[in-house]
Amino acid sequence: MSALALGWLAALPTELLLTIFSFAVQPPIHLDSDDFDELHYPPALLIAFYTHAQAARIRLACVSQEISNIVLPGLYTFVWIHRRGQVRRLAMTLQLHPERAALIKRFDVDTSIGGTRTDAMQASGLDVREIVDAIADSRATHGTLDTIVDRRATYVNVGDPRVQCPALLTRQVEAAGAALRRAYLTAYNDPSHGSWLANLQPLSNASGLQILELDLKLLLPYRAPAPAVATDYFTSGGLYPQLDAVHTLAITLPPNQLASEAALELIARCSIPMLSTLRLFGGVPSMPTPGLLAFLSAHGGNISTLELAAPQTPPSVLTGALANAQVVARAAAEAATLLQTLPSVEYLICGVSRVHALPHPLFTFGHPTVQAIGFKNLETKLRAQHSATVLDHMRDLLPRAGSGRWPQLREMKMLTYTEATMRRLSRSDSEARIVQLFWKRLIGLAEAEGVQILDIWDRRLPARVGHSDRGWNLDGYGVQL
Repeated sequence: MSALALGWLAALPTELLLTIFSFAVQPPIHLDSDDFDELHYPPALLIAFYTHAQAARIRLACVSQEISNIVLPGLYTFVWIHRRGQVRRLAMTLQLHPERAALIKRFDVDTSIGGTRTDAMQASGLDVREIVDAIADSRATHGTLDTIVDRRATYVNVGDPRVQCPALLTRQVEAAGAALRRAYLTAYNDPSHGSWLANLQPLSNASGLQILELDLKLLLPYRAPAPAVATDYFTSGGLYPQLDAVHTLAITLPPNQLASEAALELIARCSIPMLSTLRLFGGVPSMPTPGLLAFLSAHGGNISTLELAAPQTPPSVLTGALANAQVVARAAAEAATLLQTLPSVEYLICGVSRVHALPHPLFTFGHPTVQAIGFKNLETKLRAQHSATVLDHMRDLLPRAGSGRWPQLREMKMLTYTEATMRRLSRSDSEARIVQLFWKRLIGLAEAEGVQILDIWDRRLPARVGHSDRGWNLDGYGVQL
């Protein structure tokens, strides 16, 4: 930017000018390497971060025209809608300044699903459609929309799915074209929207789509059509999505097992040849089911990163007192089938449950190619069970000290970011001592076999007495190990 364009800003100290520039271009929320995922913060806190950051940018833009020219592109880069007044103001702004719609690169709308739909909600749904139309029309002015999010939420009062959803996806894909890189979509289980799978068909035209997230929690139980009927119905109209560039797929399954099975069977019939990262949340089964096996048989060949939420179903009888040779043999056969569908998994991320085996009941018999296992909420299990029991479960995962079910394991990662862990380690009572002893013994066992224990920042947890790193001071609080 030339000194003439900067105007009076050119006379400012260089440090102050660089500070203004850096504030203008940085995202309002700290995101991960994909510029999408918020790092383990609750939505209510994220809304505060986003609102205050955007308000500060607006105040800065009002200082002068020169500063406004610097701040405005960053102000519209990430648009997150979660309040009716916010939607109305943005719709009116784009009416007055339609050229600003071309600045939007990420468009998030949190749609309310709770309570009675009011006239105000329907009006805000129309405002959302107006914003979507403005973004779509801005494609003629070289719009660069690369991320769209349509997320269900109970903490907002925006929009009406019946009003905005029928046109939302189609117009957004038209607006983004080949630039669309990531999409988060919600199935609202409303017959007026048609089949949720058929509504994904516009994504076949998004040749650059790489990351797709589907929230299917609202789907009601129903049976998937028979293969012959489904093939005739969907393929005759070309309704099965062709997601040729998608490499990351995240699915939040409905809690009902029948609905979950039907959803997996339908997605198994889509074309996702480049899939390498799969994340399953919600109603994840605790044992291989026909729907899960059908899905993995179709898409699991190239998966290298697999994330599984803690199962919501009861643990298998394999781990109970009723287990016998017949049950164990059947479970082993199911596990062998599961391993055949996932031949190249290297990184396994598991949500830890109080009642299920570590790392996940779907992998009770291990995996020969997994090199790293990530744990979420391990401390929850540690508080609910005896620490020696949890330590035995963790030791069973080691290549030599365990049962040899994980021969390639080299890393264990603790992926829960929470203040509770640090507070508990800062206490000098018996509970803190148990936690500290658990970590010290686990780190000692792991390092003896060349396995590293890492925290959420990919930093090694300390094993030496007196070593402090990111709050993991194992003996700095009066506890002698």
